[in-house]
Amino acid sequence: IAAVEEWLVRITLQQGLNIYTTEGTLLDSIQEPILRWKLGTMMTKNNVSRLYPHVVDLKVTKCPCANDVALLGFILNATFDGIYIGLSFSGFWNYDDTIWYNLTETIYSWVGE
Repeated sequence: IAAVEEWLVRITLQQGLNIYTTEGTLLDSIQEPILRWKLGTMMTKNNVSRLYPHVVDLKVTKCPCANDVALLGFILNATFDGIYIGLSFSGFWNYDDTIWYNLTETIYSWVGE
């Protein structure tokens, strides 16, 4: 897999005597490996919200090649089984951009459960 390209961008705007500066990144998202994988079954917001009472911990990680791409995994209590991951393109700054996946069947089929 080719290396991911991420460009740092600085934008400066001037209006009269005011100068506005912002910084950000542009990501070649086509090259980001996790964005090309089929993670599992996509979940609706209602399905994700049903998991909330069973969540006892969270695990968060960012992709090493792209700071804006991050994963959030739910650690569930003993009354609910499954593997559920949220994928964010915005580092979880915008919750509505998070895509939730149910990886239970995929992972269990790999380990023979």
